[in-house]
Amino acid sequence: MPRALRGAESALGYLMKMEEGSDVTQNIDFCWMVIGETMRILDNGDDSDGRVGGVIEKCVEYLEKLWMQHVLPSDNQAREKEILHAIAG
Repeated sequence: MPRALRGAESALGYLMKMEEGSDVTQNIDFCWMVIGETMRILDNGDDSDGRVGGVIEKCVEYLEKLWMQHVLPSDNQAREKEILHAIAG
């Protein structure tokens, strides 16, 4: 499990580096791939230290960032952020 987790963390680091100047759809696809592979780690191991969940959480936060920056029209960003925060509690 530690090797697989290092791979997921490395992929997440790569994702953050490739953000600049790369295609948003590729970043989204890559992020979903990292989430999927990391979920497999959860199926086969223990996440009592939270590292696996942390990788997934960072990917979800990154997807939210991409959504806010590239998908929503700029005038709807504030309203959408309020809705997301209201849903989150």
